[in-house]
Amino acid sequence: MYRHVATRVYNQGKSLLSLAASTTSRTFSCSASVRSDKVYELRTYSLVPQKVGEFLQLSKEKFHLRTNHSVMLGYWTTELGGLNQVVHLWEYGSLSERAGVRAKLGGDQEWQKEYFQKILPMLQHQDNLTLTSIFDPVPVTGPSGAYELWQLNMKSTDWKEQLLQLVKGLQSDHRKLCGVFQSEFGPMNSAVVIWSHRDIDQSRQLV
Repeated sequence: MYRHVATRVYNQGKSLLSLAASTTSRTFSCSASVRSDKVYELRTYSLVPQKVGEFLQLSKEKFHLRTNHSVMLGYWTTELGGLNQVVHLWEYGSLSERAGVRAKLGGDQEWQKEYFQKILPMLQHQDNLTLTSIFDPVPVTGPSGAYELWQLNMKSTDWKEQLLQLVKGLQSDHRKLCGVFQSEFGPMNSAVVIWSHRDIDQSRQLV
């Protein structure tokens, strides 16, 4: 099991760091609807320590160039369980839609010149996990003190209902379940669980 706690950069279409968000940005719900066929991409960027401030400042100014192309559900900076990392989650209607977005980004000269090529020297490592949801996240409003992400390596193949019952039972007035996902590409037979805590100290009481 891997845990880390992060603070959200984007909030209700606006950033806590004043990052410009397009109308395709939306935030996590702490409730969920029935599962759909959408695909989700969880991306983790490990940054060169000396470049973190520069990376965040550039993102503050230019990341709207990326959200113009597809729906972003969350963008966080890590506080616990990982250092010098940003984590973002994207939603696509299908793998084909994702491929189309990546192709358009490759041809978007403003995105390439003003952001993407500039951040490459700032990155130490990138991790990418393609997911489908057990329950879909839906839009929500309201503040959150911190988010927590679990990445679980499951030993059996028949774990979805058991995990869902377990995490639903851990919800309280101070913490809400925001998403439960299963891996499609990347580490196989993995689960990802995302929580919203009223404040960061609540994360210590979860497990």
